[in-house]
Amino acid sequence: MRLKDRVKPFCLFILEDRVNDYRTNKRQISGCSEFSNLFELGQLKYEDAQAIAKKIDDHGVNFEQFSGLPIDRRAGILLDKERGYGGDLLSALYSLTTHENFERKIYQEYHLVQTGCPRDILDVISIMNHIGVSPPLNYVAGSLGVRVEDVAKFVNEDLSGVIIPSPARNKVNCRHRVIADYYFNNCISGNGRVGFIVGVLEFLSRQFTVEDIKLHPLAYQIYKKIISFDFLYDKYFPEKSRKADAEKTYHEAQKMFGRDGVFWLHYGRFYRKIGELDNAIDCFRTGLTFYDSYQTRHSLGTALLEKYIDDGCTDDAIYTEGVDHLEHERSARGASDAYPTSTLCDLLIKVMRLTRKNSDVEPRLKVCINYGLKHFKDDAFFEQVAKQYFSGRH
Repeated sequence: MRLKDRVKPFCLFILEDRVNDYRTNKRQISGCSEFSNLFELGQLKYEDAQAIAKKIDDHGVNFEQFSGLPIDRRAGILLDKERGYGGDLLSALYSLTTHENFERKIYQEYHLVQTGCPRDILDVISIMNHIGVSPPLNYVAGSLGVRVEDVAKFVNEDLSGVIIPSPARNKVNCRHRVIADYYFNNCISGNGRVGFIVGVLEFLSRQFTVEDIKLHPLAYQIYKKIISFDFLYDKYFPEKSRKADAEKTYHEAQKMFGRDGVFWLHYGRFYRKIGELDNAIDCFRTGLTFYDSYQTRHSLGTALLEKYIDDGCTDDAIYTEGVDHLEHERSARGASDAYPTSTLCDLLIKVMRLTRKNSDVEPRLKVCINYGLKHFKDDAFFEQVAKQYFSGRH
């Protein structure tokens, strides 16, 4: 109303990227032709937040529990909401103008999607958006074992406004990465199903072989994120059944990716996470036969020394093998990486606290500590380990 008396009235519309809604609702703006200029909102800064708060004042718009506050406080609220929604200014303005919690709206929106194929499509797209991938339409269809035409129909009808198709690139996405993250973290995570995620992995396994990984970067990128133990065990499956569910998934995935070192690395990390060190060691050793990676060698050396400690420091052969792997990595990484040195120091300190019978431990630890003091004295992990070492000497 404040704008109507101006010679050249103007109004700023902030439109959420729901293509179908936009095409429908733009007709309500009389005399509006196609826009020739498009503006993208970048990351909100403090100065921007102050300017927005001041502009709200200039036009006499009043927001409850906002407009009466000092401008610094109002700018702070805008920034907090910006960070809280991962850079999505829309969600901050939505909450201010409607007095409706944005997260509650998204939660309800997810659960309004019909269970069955529409919900499964939403889940696949949300998971892939969450791990940083915009999936092609055929990836979604293949992951669910349905026709591309059927997925397209659901996207354009049942999921209209929730999923945004990109005909030019033949890809589909949630309408914002922030919303995809919310769908995953609050609706999908902790409710995962073995058969569903195995279906996704089966489709991905048909898109590449270990020998031609570089020719299929998208499929391999998705596979690496999904097969990781911190996705399957820590996030995806229900807490009560996640051990059995993750183990069953890895058993199924072994049939598809049994010659990939990355698979064995994460399979081993899963077993190490749940305390089954013998199985973890077997996985890491298998992984090294396919690909000699820093992560796998480091994980094997660490698991071997942890087993040595758990077994009461009785089997020196396990100690020797574990130390050899970590020393190999210390040598390979040199002064560029503090982690192998810090890890070895940490484990040797634990060994030394349990036994003094192993004559190799103390002189090796002293060498590692001195090397770390020379090259890594500013590293937080090494600094913590060094404090343990010097406090234990007295």
